[in-house]
Amino acid sequence: MNLSHHNKQISYLRRQFCENFKCEPTLCVRAPGRVNLIGEHIDYNGGIVLPIAIEKEIHLFAAPREDKLFRLQSLQMKQSYEGKLSPKALTEPFWVNYVFGVVNEFVKEGYEVSGFDALYDSDIPIASGLSSSAAIEVATAYFLHSLLHTSHSKLEIALLCQRAENNFVGMKCGLMDQAISMCGERANALKLDCSIPSYESIPVGFSDNTRFLIAHSGLFRGLSSSAYNERRSQCEKALKIICNKTGHLYKNLCEFPLSVLNNVNENLPEVLLHRARHVISEQERVIQAINSLKNGDKEQFGKLLNESHKSLMEDYEVSCPELDDLTNWLRSQTGVYGSRLTGAGFGGCTISLVEENYADKVLKKLNSEYYSKRGIEPLAFFSNAEDGVSVI
Repeated sequence: MNLSHHNKQISYLRRQFCENFKCEPTLCVRAPGRVNLIGEHIDYNGGIVLPIAIEKEIHLFAAPREDKLFRLQSLQMKQSYEGKLSPKALTEPFWVNYVFGVVNEFVKEGYEVSGFDALYDSDIPIASGLSSSAAIEVATAYFLHSLLHTSHSKLEIALLCQRAENNFVGMKCGLMDQAISMCGERANALKLDCSIPSYESIPVGFSDNTRFLIAHSGLFRGLSSSAYNERRSQCEKALKIICNKTGHLYKNLCEFPLSVLNNVNENLPEVLLHRARHVISEQERVIQAINSLKNGDKEQFGKLLNESHKSLMEDYEVSCPELDDLTNWLRSQTGVYGSRLTGAGFGGCTISLVEENYADKVLKKLNSEYYSKRGIEPLAFFSNAEDGVSVI
């Protein structure tokens, strides 16, 4: 989005807030969505992941109230909310749970949240696997952090948002989505060690002559919280068995090498073996990918994307025909180094590394050949690595 258009959008949203709530907003916060370059389904296994913040983002205009009333509106959602803070998740409007989850976590910490008016606007495609829900949490948390003058670091706010989703929404997600929306840095990927947790920025060494293409599969993400939580439970069971058989108390699946798994694979039920093999091999791919970024090795990075998708498809079983077809088509195009599903899976988006000189041609062919022949509404865009949350 160019600066002029961005400023017009901000002015429009401010007017909308004033018209809807009959007062001026005290704060405007932007929080980006994310795409994970590599390291899928290992954040909740204590692994190192490698996401970037993307150019798609949520804007939140908000003002505090003194009557403990919450008036919450979204320009993308049909249902709004007006009422007191709910201590438990709402059936509808469901999107409000991402807001209330965050509020409840601040309340648990002893902060008094006396209500607020809020208008949310987003250009992050919903249910696409680009973490619109985490962006809502982060924008809300950063608003409250600023309003309440807390001393929380960005990582501490990300952890609060993760607790909100775990405890209130009921999705046992890892830390990655909230952390990158909080801590992202322009032109850098985020090396996030979820076991500590800690992070550092990794410059994208080939950013001048390649681009990241984010392309939707045409199937909006269907991974339910039950399926997600099932994968997490399977990993926990595999870890327990491995610890019992080796006599070593590993903290998480990402802590030990593939050779250890090979020594105990006969003791694992087949499904648990597959889950563990994906997690451990994916962690190794992340380490190699970080070196590829630092060295500017785009060929190696693309190869790792392809290997990651294969593992997610065969061992973790979170791909689907739509994602497989799209990644196969993208890999067949001149100038594409590699492609894989990104996010939780079962629909949503792919991430591909594309040579700059071929980028526009690949995107044009994707729209005119791939999407149109399948009757899919085109949804693909290039994105640089962007900054995390900020006050506008």
